Amino acid sequence: YHDEMPWLALPFPDRARKEALSQFFGVEGIPSFVMIGPDLKVINPSARSSVGADPEGAEFPWKPKLVTDVDEECEGINDTLTMVVLMEEVGERWEELTAAMTAVAKDVRAGEEERGEDSRSALFMVVTETGGGIGAQLRKVCGMGRPTGKPEMVLLDLAQGGFAKHATGAEVNEAAIRQHIGDYMAGKLALETPKPAR
Repeated sequence: YHDEMPWLALPFPDRARKEALSQFFGVEGIPSFVMIGPDLKVINPSARSSVGADPEGAEFPWKPKLVTDVDEECEGINDTLTMVVLMEEVGERWEELTAAMTAVAKDVRAGEEERGEDSRSALFMVVTETGGGIGAQLRKVCGMGRPTGKPEMVLLDLAQGGFAKHATGAEVNEAAIRQHIGDYMAGKLALETPKPAR
């Protein structure tokens, strides 16, 4: 690969520096792509899929998106608090619900930046496609059943071993998203244990 890469690279025999960099940036597997800025601060600790999906470089420097589709980018879902809105059967509300998620995600990210936190304390994801992807697996492990004509919401805290569903049939909008994540962070919601996916 070394001859094909347009960027600087360590010589293969330099394992000590490679290991030090891997440990510093939290690299657990290859390929891995960490985007850093001119100040050497991490912009995106896992930019691989963002870079791969943007061959023209239009979204450079590939900051992590505030809201992602779980079936396209779910990096961090296992170890970071993640709000998920499932809206497979409500295509007419995708823009509205994504905008609501983005508004909440912007505020959460602004708070993280004010506190000087480089890493994200919460992720925001949507499920838009039916089928056998990650969204379908989330429905199974969270006991949510098949998609309906109403959006649904679940907060995942897989690092703590569970999830907190929004009340079945309750409205999903910006206020509900804010309240659900706020209630969880305030200790007002108990986690349910995931069901085994079959």
